[in-house]
Amino acid sequence: MSLLFTFLVLACHIGCCGQSSLSLENTIWVNNKIDNCISELQFRDSGECMIYYCGLDETFSGKYFTKSDTVVIEEYHLKSEIPGSTGEKEVRFVFKYLLEEGILKLFYYQDLKYDYTREGFDESLQYTKKQ
Repeated sequence: MSLLFTFLVLACHIGCCGQSSLSLENTIWVNNKIDNCISELQFRDSGECMIYYCGLDETFSGKYFTKSDTVVIEEYHLKSEIPGSTGEKEVRFVFKYLLEEGILKLFYYQDLKYDYTREGFDESLQYTKKQ
């Protein structure tokens, strides 16, 4: 009886509480539609990710989580724009992607510093899994 109860609790948690079967751990996704170069999203198994923007030739760190067919990325930047900064990082951007037919499609973007939000799909900001 105890084993059955444990199974039911786990099944309810997985089915009802947003756990995802979407697995991005240790994968790299690429976009070559902007700036005639290749940008990358690198997902690690720790919930951390790296975002490389080829047009800027810069890499930023972030954290990600998945829920159903949606990937949410929080991109971190240094607080160095503030005089006397200690080099701490804070969330600057939030991105939401829909995984559909093997393509990560951006549908939500938020810039927390300038309080700007954009919703809607942008075909130039789609990523495919690197082979």
